[in-house]
Amino acid sequence: MELCDELKTMGQDVSIAVNHPDELDCYPSRNAVPIIPIASILTSRRSYDSVSYDIVHIHGLWSFVLHQVVQWSMRQKTPIIWSPHGMLAPWAMAHKRWKKILPWIIYQKADLKNATCFHATSDLEVAWIRNLGFSQPCKIVPLGTTLPTKQTQGFSLKDKGTTRIILFIGRIYPVKNLDTLIRAFQRVKFGQQPSMFNRQNWKLVLTGPDQAGHLSELSTLATSIGLKVWESNKGQGNMKGSRDSWITDELRDVILHTNADVFFTGALFESSKDFVYRIADFFALPSYTENFAGVVVDALAYGIPCVVSKNTPWKEVEDEKCGFWVENDIDGLADALLRMMSLSDEERQQMGMRGHDWVSKKYTWNSVGLKMLGVYDKILGIQKERSL
Repeated sequence: MELCDELKTMGQDVSIAVNHPDELDCYPSRNAVPIIPIASILTSRRSYDSVSYDIVHIHGLWSFVLHQVVQWSMRQKTPIIWSPHGMLAPWAMAHKRWKKILPWIIYQKADLKNATCFHATSDLEVAWIRNLGFSQPCKIVPLGTTLPTKQTQGFSLKDKGTTRIILFIGRIYPVKNLDTLIRAFQRVKFGQQPSMFNRQNWKLVLTGPDQAGHLSELSTLATSIGLKVWESNKGQGNMKGSRDSWITDELRDVILHTNADVFFTGALFESSKDFVYRIADFFALPSYTENFAGVVVDALAYGIPCVVSKNTPWKEVEDEKCGFWVENDIDGLADALLRMMSLSDEERQQMGMRGHDWVSKKYTWNSVGLKMLGVYDKILGIQKERSL
């Protein structure tokens, strides 16, 4: 949605086609980008009185409706740019492989061969695409972030008192390796080695929608190793009509005043999501694989230092001295958590501000939109000078 908003700001005519527009539950458009049902496109024909497009940009894999979109695009002779969004990673291809074999053989591989161009978000993702034998042009355009502009109303960091927060935002799903993060957090919090900080002040906040029942597995694990768990019954499932119902005041009381070590907040949006970013002392992403991980850019935009696994393409956080790039096993994560928790508040804030300054120069949606528009121009053979 942010990319399309930016493209519309630049004067482009853009629409977003989804299966069920009536079920959209997040990311409102600031520029009124039209959201239409895919079915309305599939039933159209190119003529003076029907819809036509210069480019079709497909996001994701494995849905049969996307196969129908490819077939429609080929009939219309419309070029296709395809964003796999990490779904061609070795881990992703192997996960639940039995469900993917037939679609891959029947239509998915052939559809990908019909792409005019691939959009990747990192060199790592380009390698995954090439390793599967696809030779079309592959353009790297990162994801972007919106720099926060104002403090959460009615909240001051002084309200945190001595509480310190480790934050994760993303899907609660096995690929995120959250079981290892929980084990590493427990090791540090209850560790015997001397430390210069109060371990009991630290809490782990896991924000995001539960997928495949994984949250229950993680909650059981945390409890079994001696961590106190708090789970929300909000922010789950369809948030339609109550996008920001998880009110900041209520969320603040829960996280800062509930006697628990690990918090599962469910999915958060708008001011509630803004709030958890603002109270975080550092961000952790221990994933087994990520093609980009836009949450890292978002966290750095808030001035939050990051601990990210070496299975993500984020070595730059260490190069830019705004975080640690570490092995995603228990030893590697526990060591990184301990190092970050041992820093003073001022030292973490300095790391975070280095990240903020870096992201503001490289990863704003305006910069990303210009780069993507340049890719579209090249596909269409349009020669234009665009300033980045």
